[in-house]
Amino acid sequence: MTDEEMRRAIEETDLLTEGEKETLMVLALVGEPRALEVVQELSRPSCPWTDGDECAAARERSVAGISDEIPPCVVHGGHVHDYAMSRYCGARVCYECDDHKGLDRCFCGWSRSGGNGRAELIEMGETIEPEDD
Repeated sequence: MTDEEMRRAIEETDLLTEGEKETLMVLALVGEPRALEVVQELSRPSCPWTDGDECAAARERSVAGISDEIPPCVVHGGHVHDYAMSRYCGARVCYECDDHKGLDRCFCGWSRSGGNGRAELIEMGETIEPEDD
């Protein structure tokens, strides 16, 4: 880690007072091992959510495509869906996570809940033709 990267990591944190930042910078520049560990920890990506439940909810909304304005947390994951038309069920499917755009369940068996989408649709009263063997 360069001196400039250390300086930026220390300056950008909200976890330390100005006095603590100055002390940490001096110790890091002289090579104090514990200070270097702290600076490296500060330079790692951090979760923008203060509450783990908020992060999980934001990640679910992002992954589900419900909200494009909430970025996935760089610490806890999430991704941008890359949808393509499935030849099997005709839905737009993200082949990375198997999300079916705009659907909660599909006759192919996929379900947002993790259950059997085909069975869920039948329980809801949908008429689904039997699969050809």
